[in-house]
Amino acid sequence: MKKILSSLIILTMIVSSFSAITFADAVVEKLGGARPKTYTNYKDLIDDPDVDCVSIMTSWDTHVDLAVYAMKAGKPVAVEVGGAYSVEDCWRLVDTYEETK
Repeated sequence: MKKILSSLIILTMIVSSFSAITFADAVVEKLGGARPKTYTNYKDLIDDPDVDCVSIMTSWDTHVDLAVYAMKAGKPVAVEVGGAYSVEDCWRLVDTYEETK
């Protein structure tokens, strides 16, 4: 359970504000774990071998690029509803999935 929670906190810290980092630190401290890793850009997060999968919950205009990068890095990807703005971007996601599965 602690490993799962630690992974969720890492994702929260990527997409949230400083207050979320402070909250995450408090939760981990309460559970007796180590401070989660933080990243300054998505490529460092996705390229980290300790990251098993990527869940994308960012603004719509970033979904496709993030998902394509993560799939090409060999990570399973979940994108929130509204994965792309256009049919072309949807096909880009499908094509990348087919190339990397």
